[in-house]
Amino acid sequence: VIPGVKLPDISIQASTQGKVVAIGPEGDENIKLGDQVLFKRNCSFSNFYIEGLGDILVFKKDQILGVLFGTDAKDVTPLRSNLFIDWDFGSKTYGGTDILRPESHKEAQNTGVIVANGPDVKKFDVGERVVFENIYMIEFFNENEKRYAFFREQDIFCVVQDRKTDQRG
Repeated sequence: VIPGVKLPDISIQASTQGKVVAIGPEGDENIKLGDQVLFKRNCSFSNFYIEGLGDILVFKKDQILGVLFGTDAKDVTPLRSNLFIDWDFGSKTYGGTDILRPESHKEAQNTGVIVANGPDVKKFDVGERVVFENIYMIEFFNENEKRYAFFREQDIFCVVQDRKTDQRG
């Protein structure tokens, strides 16, 4: 249990990130006091009010997805077997090809490029384009309207070969 994630000044239901203000004895070695962490949307937690700290949440450590170490969506270090993926959302072509995507399919893509891996990820490497199950745990949009999301390693179906660079012809 990681007790003590302080929420920003927004409602608990809308938040998916907060600052770590305390760590229990069975905390994650990759999470430190003061870290800005990202946690699952709609996860179970206990809510407490502590004088001087305000509202804090207590999480199980598997509900913390990653640590945010900067201001950009790519400034994320995933935890455990989580992957952080640049989602092919709204692109005009199918990833790695020149094939145009119909308007009706631009938002229904289940492909993306791995931006960062958690330390327990074994099967996939940063930079690989993958097909994933459409069950994401948290998503981000950055100033360029790119879409990012966390996935578990078990939610990845396969790696997609980039046809533009495939030398098989």
